[in-house]
Amino acid sequence: MSIKKIGLDKKVTSFDELFSQYVVAQGWPNWGDLSFAYTAQDTSRDNKFQSFIETTYFDSKAPHTFRQLLKEIKSHDIILAFEGNTIKGITEIPNDFVYFYNVEMEDYKNCLFPVKWVRWKDFCHDKNISHQGGQGVQGIVNAGDSDITEYVKKNWRHYKEQHGIIIQPQECQEKLEQLKREFSIKQIESEKAFYKRLLNDKNTTMKNTIINIIKTKKNIILQGAPGTGKTYSTAAIALSIIGDNYDDQNLLSKYDTLRNNGQIEFVTFHQSMDYEDFIEGLKPSIENGTITYKVEDGVFKRICQKAKNNPDNNYVLIIDEINRGNVSKIFGELISLIEADKRIGCKDGHPLTARLPYSKGEPFGIPSNLYIIGTMNTTDRSVGSVDYAIRRRFAFYTLKSDRTIVENSYNDDNDKHEASQLFEAVKNFIQKTKIDMDVDDLMVGHSYFMYREGENLQQKWNYAILPLLTEYYKDGICSKSPEKDMWNFINTYVE
Repeated sequence: MSIKKIGLDKKVTSFDELFSQYVVAQGWPNWGDLSFAYTAQDTSRDNKFQSFIETTYFDSKAPHTFRQLLKEIKSHDIILAFEGNTIKGITEIPNDFVYFYNVEMEDYKNCLFPVKWVRWKDFCHDKNISHQGGQGVQGIVNAGDSDITEYVKKNWRHYKEQHGIIIQPQECQEKLEQLKREFSIKQIESEKAFYKRLLNDKNTTMKNTIINIIKTKKNIILQGAPGTGKTYSTAAIALSIIGDNYDDQNLLSKYDTLRNNGQIEFVTFHQSMDYEDFIEGLKPSIENGTITYKVEDGVFKRICQKAKNNPDNNYVLIIDEINRGNVSKIFGELISLIEADKRIGCKDGHPLTARLPYSKGEPFGIPSNLYIIGTMNTTDRSVGSVDYAIRRRFAFYTLKSDRTIVENSYNDDNDKHEASQLFEAVKNFIQKTKIDMDVDDLMVGHSYFMYREGENLQQKWNYAILPLLTEYYKDGICSKSPEKDMWNFINTYVE
């Protein structure tokens, strides 16, 4: 039996909150959600957590505390909760405990769940045992030999069996599901708020411009650096093309609905994608022990057929990372047919069809009510540039990183100032160290400087912005490696 003591700051979070929330928890809320460390395997968890400690600048006592909370506490450990030097409660970690980031808690959000706390005064009836634990506890420490620990070792097992302290598996699951539901609702609200900041009034003007272009051209590629809102914007654009009314509250749910009913298709190009995956190809199957080959339609052919069978509704194909695939090879003979004036049903122009090789040469055309939206990462140098055949058939629209979107996402002036300074520092760093690309093609997108509930700007720097800038350096895009210390970086590059 291992006994540990956990210290609480009653000015921040009281024992009563742990009691009512069924959790063992620690403070320092600015650290945000630490599930990235807890859910990893033991060795990599420790490495990830150590890296986080070395690059984050908060209370020096926190690293050891969180290491114990996330790694050292195990099933059947006994936990004594202290406020100052007063023992407030006792619990035992159950077999089925989980790590959970509890948004309900004011400050102690990183939690082990679920536990049943017992108030110390209800457990300890020996008048010779003081309710005072001696020196106050900070963080989590192993309990040493004392009258208190001896009393716990002697009496806890009988007490918990008599009073049913350990949460049973079914009860554990019920409480966990309830907490997950509550957390999911809050997370969805947080996601909606985040997308709303990305799709503000300025972006609405941009979206209308894109829609006007694609209605004429039929095919468009949204290009830009990571985090400029390419993937997010496609959802709003797709719904507008289809003509579905939406607002910031129901955009994502409507987008999912249209994907489920086949009016929107989503595919990610990669270097192994080919014509057989995208248009049609022979796929093996086993019938009565014999291998046979049948023609199987790809995502592009399927959505074209749906669009032709419905000449009243618009359909949208979203191709993410379009430049990571060999587009000419993937589209094959259909590359010419995607042009607006070659579409089936176009009012002006000359519709064309092609004979598909696997479908007994049946003629195939692309309907006018199908719109293609591609996204392209302008910083990705692992693939070749898009060839002229594609550039002739797609309109290109660059989404630029926008500091005003960052600033408008913060209510607190200090947070706004910090984020704005970091934005300018990153832009100046790229401007001074870039080698052969435009700043707009490289500038880290505004979403990298905006954080959701449970995050902070330091985390965004450590785990999003800094790794991207470091890759720029390693890939030879920038001539200098960035400072790891965010504040030194800001001081160096803010002018």
